[in-house]
Amino acid sequence: MKDNLIKFKKKSKISDSEINGLFLGLVKLIKKVAMEDASQFSELEKRQLNENIQENLMIISQKELENEKLKKENAFLKSQIRAKNQKILHLSCLSAQRMNMKDAN
Repeated sequence: MKDNLIKFKKKSKISDSEINGLFLGLVKLIKKVAMEDASQFSELEKRQLNENIQENLMIISQKELENEKLKKENAFLKSQIRAKNQKILHLSCLSAQRMNMKDAN
């Protein structure tokens, strides 16, 4: 009957070049993971900034429409004020003429 035991070879020591290679591999892996994380974070940040820009553009557009409406209302009110001032001036002139006529008689 065969022996069911597996005999392991005695491990040899790891050389300095193997340690250095493993260390460099670990550094590359960490650098790769860090770059992927930064890239994902950057993409998320870009999406959020784009959403903010879109929201702000819509707000600006609404404010511009509101501003135009207010400008039109302002122009209309100014024209009404001018018309009222003209009417007041005309009525004042008529009143002054009547007073002059009364004084003349």
